[in-house]
Amino acid sequence: MTNSQLEPLMPSKLPRIAVYLPPEIKQGLELGAKKNRRTVSNMAAWIIEQWVLDAKKYSEMSESRESPQEPATKKHRKPRDTGEVR
Repeated sequence: MTNSQLEPLMPSKLPRIAVYLPPEIKQGLELGAKKNRRTVSNMAAWIIEQWVLDAKKYSEMSESRESPQEPATKKHRKPRDTGEVR
């Protein structure tokens, strides 16, 4: 065992967020993390980072348009059930 394995891990100084996922999405995230040899947290952070980078790239490319479209992932969002009757 090396010294680095004996030392306690230092907590990250990065900001922290919490997300709530449906069970099937969480299972998919866990599977993807396992296949990519990442922790679930690291996999989620990587996915979010890639989406933000792609959105920035898309935004830069569409600045000349009058009404740029949103990234494709936003189109597939289900409306949130708030229990409100309309």
